Amino acid sequence: MRLLSVVGAALLTVGCTSTPKYKTMDADTYTFFSTHMLRTEKCFVQNMISPTEYAQSKQNIGYSLNTWVYQPDRLEREYTTMYNSTSSMTPSACREVQGQIAEATLIINKDVNRQQANANAQSTQWEQLSEIMNQDKTTWCHKVGSTVMCN
Repeated sequence: MRLLSVVGAALLTVGCTSTPKYKTMDADTYTFFSTHMLRTEKCFVQNMISPTEYAQSKQNIGYSLNTWVYQPDRLEREYTTMYNSTSSMTPSACREVQGQIAEATLIINKDVNRQQANANAQSTQWEQLSEIMNQDKTTWCHKVGSTVMCN
């Protein structure tokens, strides 16, 4: 499946959030992803970006696509149509793609680090709450007549 081998730096305008809000892709967003995937694929095929950049871009696009509700077949069709009608990329266009990959990687790493920090903070809060709830407590009991009441 060509879609799995195609990558892009789509996060530049899509953005990241610590709690993904899954929006449904509209036509412009399908075009956006297809364009970035096409540009990255063409640059890689022409040996104008490294295998490491290509692999990083695959991770970036996967991360970004996971924030959307979309139809993979529709994205594949749009990408294939664009790919078949585009000849090659210029060196300057591929340098731009390299910059987009690097920028998207920084954005994703920052978002992942923020998510991890939030998860760690929540875990710590739960642990602290659990400790408070399970602390040894002094129990006081009072006897009133034949009834014993304890706190």
